[in-house]
Amino acid sequence: MRRTIWSLAKRYDVCVIGGGPAGIAAALRACDFKKSACIIEPSRIGGADFWNGALQSKTLWEMAKFSKVTQGKTAHRFLKSTRPLPPIEHSRIMDSINKAATMREAEVLHQLSLSCVDLLKGKGSFKTPNTVEVTKEDGSTDTVEADYFIIATGAEPRPHPTAIADGKVVFTSDDIMLHPFPKSIVIIGAGVIGCEFASIFANFDQTKVNVIEKTNRILPMEDEDISLFVQHLLQEKGVNFHHHSQMTKNRVEDGKFYYTLKDLRNGKEEEHVVDSTLVSIGRIPNVKPLNLEAIGVKLDQGRISRDDHNRVAPFKHIYACGDVATRVALVNVGEVEARSCIEHIYTPYPEDQLKVKLDNLSTIMFLDQEVAAVGLNEQQCKKEQYCLQNGALRLRVCQPRAFNGQHQRLCENPCHK
Repeated sequence: MRRTIWSLAKRYDVCVIGGGPAGIAAALRACDFKKSACIIEPSRIGGADFWNGALQSKTLWEMAKFSKVTQGKTAHRFLKSTRPLPPIEHSRIMDSINKAATMREAEVLHQLSLSCVDLLKGKGSFKTPNTVEVTKEDGSTDTVEADYFIIATGAEPRPHPTAIADGKVVFTSDDIMLHPFPKSIVIIGAGVIGCEFASIFANFDQTKVNVIEKTNRILPMEDEDISLFVQHLLQEKGVNFHHHSQMTKNRVEDGKFYYTLKDLRNGKEEEHVVDSTLVSIGRIPNVKPLNLEAIGVKLDQGRISRDDHNRVAPFKHIYACGDVATRVALVNVGEVEARSCIEHIYTPYPEDQLKVKLDNLSTIMFLDQEVAAVGLNEQQCKKEQYCLQNGALRLRVCQPRAFNGQHQRLCENPCHK
């Protein structure tokens, strides 16, 4: 006599773990192939991009830019005198950036609904290579089975070994926007995120900004003339850079952050004090809740090892995309990797046509002036030993710069010879 055992698990063609831009892109691309898909997400759809990352910080950047422009060179060209702006209300700023995130969330939810993508709220963790357990807020669990899994859980701020984030004095990029502007701040790390927030604080002109950097310049991954150009603009707005400096001691006392810097050139130490600090030393993959090691996935310094088609070793049906796996932590990269995962599963083309190539990647940094790029910069060209010819142009010679009176622009063009 034949027995039929019914599984209580939910079954899908594609199960996506993580509801940020990469996860959304993967689920929608699966629907293009008429496949059933779900997204497992413990919080709100949109991930860090919508709620404590790019969308909200760029909304804040726009407001800061407007605040500075109304008092800057353009205003002085047609106003006899400029009056101080009314006091900035942090509650109105928070309302504005939350409205921007809520609007995008509603748009994405509508799109997912039309595509019949199921949203499962909870934390996903692998129980077997073909089964994921979803733990809800109330502690109850569901089980999901799928033919294919896409890991898109994103990344989280890298913790500092001694400056421990407390959400009161010591912040990360995830929570700094939730609080009123401090009178003074030190930013630990002069990468893209640190410099973006330095630009925001400088343009609002409510905060004395200090930045710690071990080397002689900010944005060490960028070409030297670009980083020095951005640094000069920020210094003109009062940003103080602690170059060649390493923080040796720090403490929180009476609501203040005390930090001691060692000058790496001469060993001299000096103590400083500010109201707040922003820890901005990179981000790390959000892999802990996934229980990957239990199913045989080996992590490389906390990162997921993938093959050329984003498959998670040693499996052929589990993929990873976006910030959880790539070192190029950009929304557009996460989305293109996510679509590539689905296309690799369901498209009958030769595999070599489906590899994600990032040689001509477009990027933008929202600093005092936007810094946009396409393809490799000069440093990357030299690393690859390309023979190149480099040209630079001060854009004060271009007519649009004369329209608004803002002459400090730079165009750099490294190209193959």
